Amino acid sequence: MGKIKVYKAVDNNKSWEVKCELTKKSSDLFIFDVSARGSQFYICLVKWFEGYGFKQYGALIPNWNVGMRIDSYNDPGLIQEILEKNISNKIDRISLAAAITGLARDYIDS
Repeated sequence: MGKIKVYKAVDNNKSWEVKCELTKKSSDLFIFDVSARGSQFYICLVKWFEGYGFKQYGALIPNWNVGMRIDSYNDPGLIQEILEKNISNKIDRISLAAAITGLARDYIDS
């Protein structure tokens, strides 16, 4: 696979890159190796429902036992709030929220 997407994460006028490499793809699953500022994560986008003219997706972060329903129009702030329950590092939460928002936008509706 090896396709890499780069997203921008921002906190208090400081920004950094979040790199997401697609490592596995099937009809219902995308797995990404995500790196930002020295941290490494895996994000899985999973289609868990399809019918009645729409699809439902979830984002899973197995390293941290986190899962959530996502849409292509997610708010990064809301995602950060969900992540705060399991991830104490603010920079990691911001990086993951940027990645999930960008990946949902680029892969769910494509």
